[in-house]
Amino acid sequence: MKYVAFLDILGFKNKLRSQNQLEAKQFIGDFSRTIYSVFNGGEFHDIHGYVVSDSVILHTSDTASHSLIALYDLIQQICQKEFVEHGILIRGAIAKGEFDKMPAAELPNLQKGLMVGQAYVDAYLLEGSVKSIGINLSEPVYQDIRECYSNADVVDEKFENQVRYIMRTITVDTLLEPDSLRQFVSLANASEWLPHYYNTLHFALKLVNSDGKVNQVFDNIFHLLRSADDSGWRKIDRFVENAFQSEVISHFKTRFLRYIRTHLQ
Repeated sequence: MKYVAFLDILGFKNKLRSQNQLEAKQFIGDFSRTIYSVFNGGEFHDIHGYVVSDSVILHTSDTASHSLIALYDLIQQICQKEFVEHGILIRGAIAKGEFDKMPAAELPNLQKGLMVGQAYVDAYLLEGSVKSIGINLSEPVYQDIRECYSNADVVDEKFENQVRYIMRTITVDTLLEPDSLRQFVSLANASEWLPHYYNTLHFALKLVNSDGKVNQVFDNIFHLLRSADDSGWRKIDRFVENAFQSEVISHFKTRFLRYIRTHLQ
């Protein structure tokens, strides 16, 4: 039994469409180097991983508490450093179960490795189960984290009568940091505000009881949209309109409507 994480870059295919081959190689190179630097800069000797294009597969050697904590910390550092250094947003999932990388016969010009196990399949499928930036946890992983790691930043949300557990990599403090919010809004604008960005805002604000902090985040977003360029009002229109897409979490819509009402008075 092991913990297995599957991570990938949000919007990678769209990113490639806007880049030539040299730019794409630079982008992937930067992404990979950051992962290696995080590995080399911490105590992650018990974590193993593979980088395949825009995806990362990480796994522990066992299901000991210290292994899960190390995996959690490693993923947090990767996500935060990729965002700060390269404006890369990562989504993913962690599952628990059987996992093995099988050796395979290789031809001189054809190398291959086979990854098998239900934990890998579960992590891969769970990764896309919630449209958000963050790490989805299977329920067994969530329960293990709750028991062994009091510092873990995990929230839950009910989707279609099923509870999902999200390890947050974007928090309200991230959004209140001007450079980070500017980067976040720039990426959201480029995607024409996919549901992932609103749901990420929802999770970041979920445990915030202060209306002042919530209002400040929305105020800052509107300020950035207005001041971006001559198309600022069109960007505001898109931001407001897309906030009510069907795949945006309903609790976010309620909170955003409350903000709009208070600013219309």
